[in-house]
Amino acid sequence: MVKKIRWYPELSTNIIYWSIAFITLFLSFIFSLEAASFHWKSLVFLLLFFISWRATRRRFLIVTEDGIIITYALLRKQKVISYTSIKEMSMKNNQLSILLKNEKVLDLHIKKKDTDDFKEAVNAFVPDSLPILYKA
Repeated sequence: MVKKIRWYPELSTNIIYWSIAFITLFLSFIFSLEAASFHWKSLVFLLLFFISWRATRRRFLIVTEDGIIITYALLRKQKVISYTSIKEMSMKNNQLSILLKNEKVLDLHIKKKDTDDFKEAVNAFVPDSLPILYKA
């Protein structure tokens, strides 16, 4: 069974993203309350807010037999990381760090309720030769 595990970027990036998203929501409210009739600008900004909210629901990772599939929020970008290209995986609390063999590090934050599902998927699919560190 394939389980989609939701992830989010580091806190500072997340705060900036949601600040921009809520600015569009507040502009939508401002334009709708400014005029006695419905203003077309409020609809545009409300639509931008819902697009940005929907884009965040696209961030997930899937652990398969071949590797880890990471889907990003915008532009439907997917990255497939095979287990042979991973040097080490470590997980501390809800932060997942994947060290690739080309010395690139991927830092993903997993929701606390999904960490158990991620550990089950890793134990089921990841080969034993790959070092995985779980830290409390």
